Amino acid sequence: RERRYYLAAVPTSLVLAAIGVGFAYFAVLRAMFDYFITYSDRAADLAFGLTETFDLIILMLGFFALIFQIPLFVMLAIMMGLTTRRWLVERRLYFWGGFAAIAFVFSPDPTGMAPLLVAVTMIGLFEGTLLLLKWTGSSSPIPAAEDIRDRRPVAYITFALVGYLSSPAPVPTGYYDQLPAVVTEGLAAIGLGTATPMLVGGGLIAAFEAAAYVNKNYYGSRRLWRGLRKARLPVWLVAIVVGYLGSPDPTLFRIVNQVSVDRTVAVGVALGLVICFEGGLLVVRLRSGEDE
Repeated sequence: RERRYYLAAVPTSLVLAAIGVGFAYFAVLRAMFDYFITYSDRAADLAFGLTETFDLIILMLGFFALIFQIPLFVMLAIMMGLTTRRWLVERRLYFWGGFAAIAFVFSPDPTGMAPLLVAVTMIGLFEGTLLLLKWTGSSSPIPAAEDIRDRRPVAYITFALVGYLSSPAPVPTGYYDQLPAVVTEGLAAIGLGTATPMLVGGGLIAAFEAAAYVNKNYYGSRRLWRGLRKARLPVWLVAIVVGYLGSPDPTLFRIVNQVSVDRTVAVGVALGLVICFEGGLLVVRLRSGEDE
């Protein structure tokens, strides 16, 4: 059984490494060098020559190929019975601290941007793997064919969003300037001028959770409760995005604008994700012997 896991891990590891290299090349390195240029008014004085820049590119590509193995390591450890998802969740802060320590020991640039991007990526991969395992409801990262089909609309919307964000199409710049002056000035007066994302996003999440609490403890509709449970993750994600759009300086959206690729490439990325999704569904169906 362990031998089968190892044989399956080799091609998966190569695919993850390729994804990591692509992510570093198309997103991380572009964001880093754009940040280097805007970091100081004296951009020409940055302590990076041609050799150092080349070394940084090679180092980042190799490092991201390595850290994109985190999902594979987590899944193998759980599937082989070495640990459980609950154990990892209960100790997630230790893993976060370890990832941050590794990232900030790795500091190849004078601005601190590279360690930050590495730490965020490692934590995102770790949490994304735990979320995937929770989504499937088992220790296996591969959901049943029926579950995959049920999530097809969400997957397609996500792929379309990825394609849109990676294209040169305009990205929302926020609505902070459209907020009433009495609100922004009042928040600034009490030292909460930059807390708009937390207040808006937190307010939306609190309203949703309050509705779920009232239904669970007073109204008692099981059907509504199941619907609210299924909607919790999308609502939280939308609330976070809506809250962030209320930031006085939505840096992430500016970075997305800077790292956009050609429209044809963006369409190819979205279609490639759709093909991978449908191909994965076909493989799961064939393995389970299910007929459409």
